[in-house]
Amino acid sequence: MSNKGNALISVILIALGVVFIWLYDRDTLPRSIVMLCGLAFVIPAVISLISVFFAGKNSKRSSALRGIQMICGIGGLVLGLCIIFLPGIFRPLLVYPFAALLIFGGAFQIFQLSHKYRPVDYPAWMYLAPVLVLVA
Repeated sequence: MSNKGNALISVILIALGVVFIWLYDRDTLPRSIVMLCGLAFVIPAVISLISVFFAGKNSKRSSALRGIQMICGIGGLVLGLCIIFLPGIFRPLLVYPFAALLIFGGAFQIFQLSHKYRPVDYPAWMYLAPVLVLVA
């Protein structure tokens, strides 16, 4: 991925972090996280289905591959819509894995920064963001 793509992802993640801080409430934040998880299934599924239906006849994909892509797209769409419209069922299932990902992600970032065989020594302030992620 290019540096522009990394910068765009970083800006999007910062914006999401600001939105989560702004929406912080005992009821609103978990509902927003569950909604975003549902959208994380719906958006790629819709893109996948659109690419199946609008692929030209000269497409090099076999009919079996298009069928599998259609099944995966429909499955992702149904699962995403279920997560969005039934957040009460999925909230306990998604919040704890999300917390575990934050813990493991923060620990991994700290490990990456403190790895002894790196050619560059990072300053101490670079540890601030991974430690905050680990604490969150």
